[in-house]
Amino acid sequence: MKSSTLSFKTLNIPAASLGKLSPLADIGNDTYIRAPIATDGTIPEDEMKYIGKGMIETLLPYRIQNNYDRKRVPAELPVAVLENEYLRATFLTSLGGRLYSLFDKKAKRELLYKNPVFQPANLALRNAWFSGGIEWNVGIKGHNPLTCSPLFARRLTAKDGEEMLEMFEYERIRGIVYSMRFRLSDDLLCLKVTIENPNDVPTDMYWWSNIAVTENEHTRVIAPTESAIRTTYRDGNYMLGLTEYPSVDGIDASYSARHSTAVDYFYRVPGDEKKWVASVEEDGYGFIELSSDLLKGKKLFLWGKEKGGPHWNEWLSDGSANYIEIQSGLLQTQMEHFPIKEHSTIIFTEAFGAINVPKESAMSENYSDAKGAVEAVLDDRFKALFATDFESKETGAFESLGSGFGWLEERVQGKRLSNTVDFPEIKDGECAEFYTLYKTGALPLHAPDASPLAFVKGEHWRTALLASPESWYRSYQLGVLNYALGDVAGAKKHYQDSLKLEESSFAYRDLAMLARNYDHDASAALSLMQKAFALLPSDRNLAVDYAETLIAAKQYEKWLEIYENDLSHELKSSRLKMLAAHCAAELGMSELAIGYLTNDFLMPDLKEGEFSVFAIWLKAHADIMKKAGRTDLSEAAILAEYPLPYELDFRMH
Repeated sequence: MKSSTLSFKTLNIPAASLGKLSPLADIGNDTYIRAPIATDGTIPEDEMKYIGKGMIETLLPYRIQNNYDRKRVPAELPVAVLENEYLRATFLTSLGGRLYSLFDKKAKRELLYKNPVFQPANLALRNAWFSGGIEWNVGIKGHNPLTCSPLFARRLTAKDGEEMLEMFEYERIRGIVYSMRFRLSDDLLCLKVTIENPNDVPTDMYWWSNIAVTENEHTRVIAPTESAIRTTYRDGNYMLGLTEYPSVDGIDASYSARHSTAVDYFYRVPGDEKKWVASVEEDGYGFIELSSDLLKGKKLFLWGKEKGGPHWNEWLSDGSANYIEIQSGLLQTQMEHFPIKEHSTIIFTEAFGAINVPKESAMSENYSDAKGAVEAVLDDRFKALFATDFESKETGAFESLGSGFGWLEERVQGKRLSNTVDFPEIKDGECAEFYTLYKTGALPLHAPDASPLAFVKGEHWRTALLASPESWYRSYQLGVLNYALGDVAGAKKHYQDSLKLEESSFAYRDLAMLARNYDHDASAALSLMQKAFALLPSDRNLAVDYAETLIAAKQYEKWLEIYENDLSHELKSSRLKMLAAHCAAELGMSELAIGYLTNDFLMPDLKEGEFSVFAIWLKAHADIMKKAGRTDLSEAAILAEYPLPYELDFRMH
C-alpha cells in the first residue's frame, strides 16, 4: 500500500494578471543584475574567487514579463499535491514549480509563508516575481528566468511503489537542463536536483533554493556558523563585508525582527559541518532545511522594520503577515557563479520539514545552546535524506507542459540535451515561428506592427537565419540574436538592413537603445525612438522607452506634452505618470509633480531598490522650500516638513 500520493488539481486564490510579454528585446537595460558589487576589505581573498563572476548583460532570448497589474480576481492555478500522513506539499506547476505550501498534518501548522494572493512585482530577472513558498533558482543571480513560467510536470513511480513528482525545463540563457524530483520520506520532503550542461563549452552556474517563512517578533534563524558575509544595499550598490554572527551592531541578529534595515547574511558554514539552516518560533517549533555538502551556501534575508520593509511585505501580498527568507545555494553568496564543465552534470539533494526543539534552548541568550538543540535532532533527518532513493520504475503522462524550446533545440542542434529527461514534442506557442524556420528554412511572414513571438540565441540559430530567405523580420531577428551573442556592431548592421526592407518600430527602437546605452548619443537615440513611437504609439513598453529617451536628452517639456495630450487613458500607466512627474520636477513645476504622485498614483512595476519616486518627492519639495526662502534643504529637513507618504515609501534603509 502506497503511503505517498500525488494528485494534480487547481488552487483557488485571488490573483493579478501577468499580462502579455513585452514585445521589446532586452537591450542595454539598466537593471539590478548589473548592480556594482563592492567589499569593505574584510573578506579573505580565497572567498572572493567567484564574487562578481558570471553576471549577464541581457535577458535575451527571454522576453520581459512586465505587463502585470494589481487587479486581483478569483482564479484557479494548476497545482501538484504530494502528500502522506505527515506532510502535504503543494506546487505551482505553472509558476516555476514554486512550492506554495508545506503543511504539517500532525501539528496542523503551515511550515512556509503561504501567500494568500498571487501578486507579481518587479523583483526578478524578467521583472515579474511573487513572494511566498520555496522558489527554485537556477543558472543566474536574480531569480530564475522561469519563476513565473510553467514547467514540465509529471508523476513518477519509485522502485518501492511510492509516487514522486518530477518537474524540469530547458534554461535558455545558460543552455542547460535542470530537473527536480520530489518524494516524501515520512516527515521530510526530499528533493534531488540534476543540472546538465550539454554544451561543448563550460558555462557559468548557480543554484539557490529561496525559502519564505512567516516572521514575528520571536522568529529566530539558526545555522551552524559563528560568522557571515553581510550584504547591505546603498544607492543601487551591494556592499559586502564580514561580521560575527549572531552578535551584529549590538543586537542578536538571529532574531530577524530586531533589524531596522534590509540585509542579507550569507553564513560561513565550516566545511566539516553538516549543511542546514532553521527558522524556529518561541515554542521551539519551526522549519528546517538540510542538504548534501554541495549546497554549502546558507542565508538569511530580511526586509527590516523601517517603513519600506513592511510596505514591501504588504505590496507583495495582502498585508496579513510578514516574512523572511532562509536560503540554500551552491556557493557561499549569491554574488557568485562558477563554471560548470562542458558535457557535465551536477547532482545534489536537500530536504525540508518541521523541527521541534525545547523552547528554552530555542530562545536561549546563548546562541550555541540554540544551535546545539537543533543539531541534537538532525542525525536521523540526514540519514533519511541520504537514504532516499529517487530512481523511478514508471513514468506518467505530462500533467503540465513547459515551453517547446527544449524539444526544438534538440532538433536544431542534432543531439539530446539531457540524459535525465525527455522533452515532449511541442511545435506551437512561443516557439512556433522558429519551428517553421527549422522545418521549412524560412521564418513565416510577419507584420511589422505585430509583436515577435520569441527570440533565440546560439550560433546554430545564427547559421539557420543567415541561410533563410531575406526579409525585414529575418534581419530584425538576426539583429536581436547578434546582440544576445555580444556582437553589438553585428546587431546594428542587421537592424539597419531590416529597415531598408521595411520600417518597423522594433528595429528603430533597438537601434535607439544601442545609440543611447552603447554610443551614448542622446540625439541619435531620440531621433530613432521618435520614429519607433510614431509607428507603434499604442504600446506601453515602447512609450516608456520613448519617455526615458526624451528625459536622457533633457526634453522634459516634450514628454509632459505627450503625456497630457497624446496618450490614451489606458496608456497612462503609473510608470509613465512617474516619468511625467520627473519632468515636471526638473522644470520646477513642483505642484504638478507632487500632484502626479499623490493623485491615485500606483506603479505596479516599481522595482526593488528603485528610488525614482523618493527622488522626485525630495526635488519637488526642495524647490517649494527654496522659493519660500528656506536655506536648509537637506534630506532630513525636507522630510521633517514634508514626510513621504506611506503609500510612496518603499525605502528599506
